[in-house]
Amino acid sequence: MSDERKQQHGSSSEEAEPMAPARLIAALRSRSLRGARVDVPPSVDAAVMEQAREKLGQNPPVRIVIALPRWLAAAAVVLAGAGVSFLLFRAATPGTGTASSNEDIDHNGEVDMLDAFALARKIQSGPVADLHYDLNGDGLVDQHDIDWIAGHAVKLHKS
Repeated sequence: MSDERKQQHGSSSEEAEPMAPARLIAALRSRSLRGARVDVPPSVDAAVMEQAREKLGQNPPVRIVIALPRWLAAAAVVLAGAGVSFLLFRAATPGTGTASSNEDIDHNGEVDMLDAFALARKIQSGPVADLHYDLNGDGLVDQHDIDWIAGHAVKLHKS
């Protein structure tokens, strides 16, 4: 520490707290400064920041800002909204031909006339005891279930 700085801070020891000028201390203690703006000279501000960095041992954080066009952000929002809408619509409509639906007899991921034909072949080969294929809920696996699949397969708006 230079002699000039030691005199300015009022101490020759590096461990001692720096002393502010008496005029500054008096001004801070007075009630006339409440709400008033106090200008700090850039040299004092730089000295305080230097000492704070030394004491804390940290460099100021580096902020990386990438400027993207606004249209790109808007396009991302539109795509995200469309994706969420699609997923919500698919989740809200049961039996839309997903591979996990009971109507998809041949497990090809779609409910179509081939599923009705597959169930008809099962029924034609003998009684079907698996109520998994009872799609209309009447407790029997019969022609009514085949009709139910056929009707569901040809709907324009599957629900």
